[in-house]
Amino acid sequence: MKLSLLLCFIASLYSAQLFGQSISGRVLSACDSLPIPGATILIEDLESKQIKGGVSGSDGTFELNVGKQNQINLSISFVGFVTEQIQVKGFSENINVGEVFLKENYQMLDEVVITSDNIINTIDKSIVYPTDIQLKVSSSSLSLLQNLNLPGLSVDIIEQKVNINGNQPIYMINGIVKTKHDFNAINPKDIARIEYENSSSIRHIDKNVGGVINVVLKHKENGGNFWGNVLGSPLTGFLNTDIYFAYNWSKSEFSINYFNNLRDYTHRWTDKTEKYVTPEFDFDRKFAGVDSPFGYFNQGIYLNYTYQHNSSTMFSATLRNDLGKQHTSINGDITESHKDLSYYRESESQFDSYIPALDLYFKRIFKNNQSLEINMVGTYQNTDYHRDLIDNYEIYTREITNNIDNSKLSLISEINYKKSFERINLNLGYQNMIASSQNQYNENFKEEENLSENNNYLYAGISGRLNKFSYNLGTGVKLYSVKNDVDKRSYIKNHSTLSMMYSVNDNFNIKLSSFYTPHLPSLSQLSNVTQTYDEIMKITGNPDLKAAQIIGTKLFMNYQKGNFNSTLTLGYQHRANTIYIDVRPLNDTYFMSQPQNAIGDNHFNIEFKWSYLGLFNCINLYSTIGYNSYESKGLDYRHQLDDLYWDISAQVYWKKWTLSAYYVKPKKSLLAQTVDYGENNSQISLGYKHNNIELFAAVKYPFEKNGWEWSEENLSKVNPSKTSVYIKDNRRMFVLGVTYSLNFGKRLKKLNKNLNNSDSTSILKVQE
Repeated sequence: MKLSLLLCFIASLYSAQLFGQSISGRVLSACDSLPIPGATILIEDLESKQIKGGVSGSDGTFELNVGKQNQINLSISFVGFVTEQIQVKGFSENINVGEVFLKENYQMLDEVVITSDNIINTIDKSIVYPTDIQLKVSSSSLSLLQNLNLPGLSVDIIEQKVNINGNQPIYMINGIVKTKHDFNAINPKDIARIEYENSSSIRHIDKNVGGVINVVLKHKENGGNFWGNVLGSPLTGFLNTDIYFAYNWSKSEFSINYFNNLRDYTHRWTDKTEKYVTPEFDFDRKFAGVDSPFGYFNQGIYLNYTYQHNSSTMFSATLRNDLGKQHTSINGDITESHKDLSYYRESESQFDSYIPALDLYFKRIFKNNQSLEINMVGTYQNTDYHRDLIDNYEIYTREITNNIDNSKLSLISEINYKKSFERINLNLGYQNMIASSQNQYNENFKEEENLSENNNYLYAGISGRLNKFSYNLGTGVKLYSVKNDVDKRSYIKNHSTLSMMYSVNDNFNIKLSSFYTPHLPSLSQLSNVTQTYDEIMKITGNPDLKAAQIIGTKLFMNYQKGNFNSTLTLGYQHRANTIYIDVRPLNDTYFMSQPQNAIGDNHFNIEFKWSYLGLFNCINLYSTIGYNSYESKGLDYRHQLDDLYWDISAQVYWKKWTLSAYYVKPKKSLLAQTVDYGENNSQISLGYKHNNIELFAAVKYPFEKNGWEWSEENLSKVNPSKTSVYIKDNRRMFVLGVTYSLNFGKRLKKLNKNLNNSDSTSILKVQE
């Protein structure tokens, strides 16, 4: 026994001589005790010569080998925080300095300028520090997002659309869940950093979102603010308005946000060719569209109250009121080969909605790196859908009317617990949604459908770091049930995520992200109500639908050096039991359109995204090139699609002026039997910034003959078709915008709100 102890002691001495000593610890925020990833760790000797450097992991931990040193100076720093200095004497063995708390430095936040190497990649997010150049050429928070050129991120400034891998993101400001309108109201100068997640964590994967965009502001103590933006076209029915006002008093903050979006187009038309095939006969039908009115007016007013009791306790209440009106007309001439006739079709629909919601949120931070969040959202929906279709034949007319009245009540609840240990972070949560909806379908006779659902989701995740290797593992169980007046369906499904990242050096890292998730049918897809679309087609749901199963993997390789940043992405996704729309002959008169389950789909993707800032001190360049390969299989079909896509954009800036231009080649996709040819996008803009006022002018779709275009093709053997939609109103559409912002007072310093819950509609519409 003594000999063993002696050998162990000699081995430890030899190990210390060979590998040296290591120093480790964990970096936390003094404000909320949350980990600080990406903090800079520097180790110097007594002569201030740097021995070693590194960054903290996603959980705030660090460990550095410092060689054989007797005394060192440890420096820990992060943008927006006061640098912490620790002196270690008598350094003869491995030392853990424990938890190091950094205090916020508001003055430094105001003064910091990032010029290069501005992205820190962690296991679960990218921490982006906007460079001085990016801030200079960005007129809004949306344009700043666009200029960051992040993987998977797509931004349309004028249309105010943001997508991550084709899905909507979750917006956060200082960790508090907000709407896109709150996000739009941020002055780019006030942004210290952006935390970007381009894949769903185990917590958010059940919400069908593409990722998370969290903006951390510089001015946490600089008061309330007013922000107003108007963007519109003097020659076209196009208008976006956002007004935001916030004021704090003592421990309370009050805010109000009003917004509206107006579209009123007259030169919108649809072209469609289709074929109907049965064993007995087949015929062609062609729809030649004419200019048809289309538009909508959406507006909302949000009221928020936040109470910060102390540095560890926060409560907020938000009342949302959303109102929307949309009208769609699809008019044109129809020719049918089997009847050798032609007629004129008028199709008009209107959709009205009123959706109020109350969002209550509570957060408490406890000792020993623990936190608890509770969120409850109650929503009432009242929606009305009306559609009239009139076919004008030579000697008579045929009319079909679809009316749907929907009311829905829902309550969403979530509780989340976090605990951070020395090297592991634990995340536990439970989500529940109960909803009841009533749909009244009025066609030839009144038909009522009552639907109810109960959605339970229990999840857990752990994350950690070992030297240059980081990991994040999560799994969850979803228990979902839905029932109508005659039937009930239940699902028990698993969600799982796995991420691993290896930092090769300061400029290059590799990240692998995988997930498994079910795609459950919607309430409308499970409906057994049958509706008439026209004299040929009926549509219905399918109560026997199975959930689709999706498994995906992405490999990210990021390299940044100086003003150059690039990401190479390799991705693969398999979808089993794909839900798609199938068309079959119903009888001698009608065909039936109904959702069904396919065998599955495969999707392979390779994409290279790069940017270079400050070329000749006046030019920014951005570009993406990618390749998609799709394969889909069903019981009676197999399809293949390959597509090369790309985009390019450039900015030239001089003093207070910025000239920008971009072009996006539409990206094709294949799912089951549907080919989506994507949307075109191009723009030329000129911006001018002076103090609190920003002026903006742009031309949308300057090169496209038909303005906005979108096409979709169905490869069905029974009902093959191709549909194209054009909006000529916005061809070379001239847009003017003005933004005014003002900061004042003393802003309340809030805790991070990370829960995000909302509800959606449940009606089965006859889609146009």
